[in-house]
Amino acid sequence: MIAIATVPAEGSALHDANASRVEPNEVDPAVLAAARRGSRDAFVELFRFYDRRLRHVAWQVLGDRQQMEEVLQEAALRAFRGLPSFRAESGAGTWLCRGAYSTCVDHVRRRPRDVAVADGALWETLGPTSAMRP
Repeated sequence: MIAIATVPAEGSALHDANASRVEPNEVDPAVLAAARRGSRDAFVELFRFYDRRLRHVAWQVLGDRQQMEEVLQEAALRAFRGLPSFRAESGAGTWLCRGAYSTCVDHVRRRPRDVAVADGALWETLGPTSAMRP
């Protein structure tokens, strides 16, 4: 079990010492380090910290709540497996969002294309010169 750091009271010496250490939009470095070492609890906290950003990315690509949930589960699994190789060249949130975006794009590429063809309407649209006419 990992100890989750609490935010010290504003104005305290500890608060002043830590004020510049953690960006408000980045997860606590101790949580990230624990997750990189394989702590599942820390990884869950890491993923929850960026939950809104990840959902926003997935929604923008997929536009479907059920697919979004499924793809974010897959993205979480990929991120957990890849976290030990995270090089920290960018922030953890950026890395997770990029992974979620890639997982969404992979999902879109894999799903069958929905083409509405009613009574040969597609062939009528293509015209009589189409070499693909049945």
